[in-house]
Amino acid sequence: MLIKDIERTTALQYVKNSDCLQKVKSELILDDVSAQIVVNDHNEICGIITVKDILKLSDSDFKISKAKDICSTSLFYISELDSIKQASKMMIMNKCHHLLITDGKKKNICGILSSLDIVGYYASK
Repeated sequence: MLIKDIERTTALQYVKNSDCLQKVKSELILDDVSAQIVVNDHNEICGIITVKDILKLSDSDFKISKAKDICSTSLFYISELDSIKQASKMMIMNKCHHLLITDGKKKNICGILSSLDIVGYYASK
């Protein structure tokens, strides 16, 4: 089974690197997602923020910090034409829960694959 065939729970969501963390938190809740891509003013991807990143923060962090201050810049990509098994191995090897999905030509980001998406796939079999 290929990644493009998985029904994903995490939609492609963006926040600006200059957004305050309160806004980022609100967007995660509003969109009901576990991760958001962080982009700069030129809409270039510069990181990813997850719910786990938000949980590590103190109340004062929400008032003074921006998305760029806490986003992870270690991004992992996988093609929508790769297998679920390959994605699972990549997540385990890199100890991550989200992969950015590229189109078949590996030029455009077309989604985020979460570990929950993979669990959902195997649970439905």
